[in-house]
Order: sequence, then C-alpha cells, then structure tokens
Amino acid sequence: MMKLVILASSYVNVTSLSTIKRFCKQTHSKVDVPWPQIVKYYNAHMGDVDLSDMLVALYCTTIKNHRWYIGIFSQLLDICINNAWLYYRRQHSLCKSQAKPDSLKEFRRKIAENLMLCKRSKRGRPPVNTAPSAKKCKKPIVPKPGPDEQFNNVDQLPIHTSRGRCWLPEGYYICHVPYM
Repeated sequence: MMKLVILASSYVNVTSLSTIKRFCKQTHSKVDVPWPQIVKYYNAHMGDVDLSDMLVALYCTTIKNHRWYIGIFSQLLDICINNAWLYYRRQHSLCKSQAKPDSLKEFRRKIAENLMLCKRSKRGRPPVNTAPSAKKCKKPIVPKPGPDEQFNNVDQLPIHTSRGRCWLPEGYYICHVPYM
C-alpha cells in the first residue's frame, strides 16, 4: 500500500518524473515506482534543512505577539542570522586562520551589540541616550497649608451632598472634603 505525499516546489517542474525500484510488501519483490524530481532534490539536500531547523531551535528569537506575521518575521530573522554564521565559518576556514571562529551564540551576541551601537538616522526616532526636547506638562504644585490654616476650622469640614458620581446606591450621602 502506497501513501500519498503532497509536495510543492518553485524549483522543479511537475512533469519531470523518473522511476525507482522499491520493495513491495504484498508481492515481496521490487517494483517500479514513479519518482518526481522534487523528491530526489529533497533527499539530496535533506541534511541542510535539518541543520537549519536545528540551528533555529538552538537560539530561537521569541517575540510574543498576537499578529501572525511577527512569528514569520522572527523565523526569517533567525534563518538569516544562521545563514550568515554558516557563511562566516566557511570564509574563516578558507582563510586558514589559526584562531577559532566564534560560536553561534557569540556571533549572535556580537550582532546585537553592533546593532545597539550603530547610530540612528536623523529621520528616524532619536537615539535612546538623548533626552526628549519637549518637557512633559506637569500639574502645578500646590503647597500644603501651614499649621495656622490646618487647625482653624474654616473650610476644613466635610460638605454633604445628595448624590455625585459614585457607585453607592441612591439615598446614601457622599462626603466631600475640599483640598486647600
């Protein structure tokens, strides 16, 4: 019994088929099975896909968000960094340098440090270490009443009102104390 597998490719033509011999359990012999070229390329480069998945799983950039495309961006960012690291290792081995190449963790740390150090353009947001030019509006500071005004019994007693904005049901009184 053969199982169906659905594959999609923008690299290989659909009509490019060849045959391959596979063992059939029912007849206990080898039979010819149609073999699409996409399966041939997948089997040849399967290790690269597994390596990419393993490297992404090692240091995964997690961005928690409810927007679906942020997860795709995070995955693409990880794949780009991993591909850059693999290219860096290949170039380092071609240089015949005695120094050991950076690990993936160290490579990612250096990228993060360099991104934090680079200056932002004038059109974008201001750098983190500069203070904003416009000051925030603050409420005016009202001085506390002195001891003479605190205990003179003038405008210090509660004012009873019938109803204000309150969660209490009708018929209860709310006590307002004016602030000087």
